[in-house]
Amino acid sequence: MQLRLYQSKMSNKEIDNLWDKVQIGNEKAFDVLFRELYPSLCTFAYRLLNNLEEAEETVQDAFVNLWQNRNQIHIKGSIKSYLYQTVHNLAINKLEHFKTNKFLPNKVVSREKWEQIHNSYVFDDATIQMLEAAETEILILKAVEKLPDKCKEVFVLSRFDDLSYDEISAKLQLSLSTVRVHIFRALDLIRNFIEKNNH
Repeated sequence: MQLRLYQSKMSNKEIDNLWDKVQIGNEKAFDVLFRELYPSLCTFAYRLLNNLEEAEETVQDAFVNLWQNRNQIHIKGSIKSYLYQTVHNLAINKLEHFKTNKFLPNKVVSREKWEQIHNSYVFDDATIQMLEAAETEILILKAVEKLPDKCKEVFVLSRFDDLSYDEISAKLQLSLSTVRVHIFRALDLIRNFIEKNNH
């Protein structure tokens, strides 16, 4: 199942203003904040967990925690970035639980993909905007087409064929460090392409 990407209708400033009201116990503002950010956060959680029910539960938990701890939470950035980070952390905890609990469905996640999920998200406004933009996936495909041949080959095997770095190394007879260099270069080129074309 694929979820559509939803983009917030409210500006970051408007959303942060809602958070100011939530902090003083305004339930109506909390409800508006929930309805505004819930769809995009569920889409994000689903991408990490690949399970819609778990994704929705994760986002609901994030909002419950937000409401219950609203007086103790001090946010340096935006409330949106805080919630993305919270959902990310809760999803990571679920994935770790899935890996260690034999009674739950085991998610098959390669070591490299796990490391990427675990380490690579920094939730500034630019990152969130890219996650929410409906055109981002199309831009990524366009960017991939423009990659140098070997770089493109390695990136496609990693991101679309879901091969681990070890598998790519063996398949293409490249060293692991060379595979990593190609991946990092591809990500950098794609990021630059998206920044230039995501208007």
